[in-house]
Amino acid sequence: VYITQSTSGYADITYDTNANKVVIAWRGTSNYGRAIVGTVSGTSISFGSETIFASATTIDIFCGSDSSSNKVLIVYSDGGNSYYATAIVGTVSGTSISFGSEAVMYSGRWITPQFAFDTVANKFGVGYRDGANSFYATAAVLTISGTSVSAGTSTVMVSANLNMPAIAYDVSEGKFAYFNTNSNDGIGIVFSISGTSIVVGNTTTFDAGLLPYQMFCAYVGSTQGVLLAYVQYANSTSKYIFAAISGTTITFSSSTTFDTTVIADSPFGVAYDANTGTAVISYK
Repeated sequence: VYITQSTSGYADITYDTNANKVVIAWRGTSNYGRAIVGTVSGTSISFGSETIFASATTIDIFCGSDSSSNKVLIVYSDGGNSYYATAIVGTVSGTSISFGSEAVMYSGRWITPQFAFDTVANKFGVGYRDGANSFYATAAVLTISGTSVSAGTSTVMVSANLNMPAIAYDVSEGKFAYFNTNSNDGIGIVFSISGTSIVVGNTTTFDAGLLPYQMFCAYVGSTQGVLLAYVQYANSTSKYIFAAISGTTITFSSSTTFDTTVIADSPFGVAYDANTGTAVISYK
């Protein structure tokens, strides 16, 4: 237990490689955005004191780490400001985290934002459903400078109301893999960062007509590709598939079933252990 309060369904965790700590962000008491630092020792974890980063109803929370600036980035929709897409930079010191000022990324709500960090450009690529533009699948570049964060111009990936995206940064190719469901088809799109802009590549279809959804993914260094886990709604099975980027196109392997007992939001996590070359999928 890291806090004795409800997270109201909004919580995320990231690893700060500089501080060698984890940071958890969640919506807690009074629906405020809160964060806490965790320290792993052996098979145990201990926590510092919580810090409020948003004194208003906070939803759509997602967090990640910038290994170049040694900062943590938390994105969310700010109920104290028309639920506008907002971000804030955190700095870990010991068992505490402090924050810069909240910054509006654009004047609309980003729904289920997901992002990954580009280790070459030293920027984040974020994908989301744009509540200010017909819920279209959209992406943008986020840049940290000191304790501030700014956003580039939003770019529509697909002119359709899609599901929550899954995004991974392919270190070997220096590009992002973006996954979603368009109509009843799974899609993979390559995009990259140029300055503060998103450059969109080609779209590739997988599991056509089988309605893959609840997608989560991670870059797998041992295969230099992305492992995507998802639920195939048409067959009520949990699947994984490997995606490889070549130029501006994604190619997919054949999908593999790893469970036929699907319950609700499954799977909900994919992680890669670089020490063992092993990927882990956690699900319900």
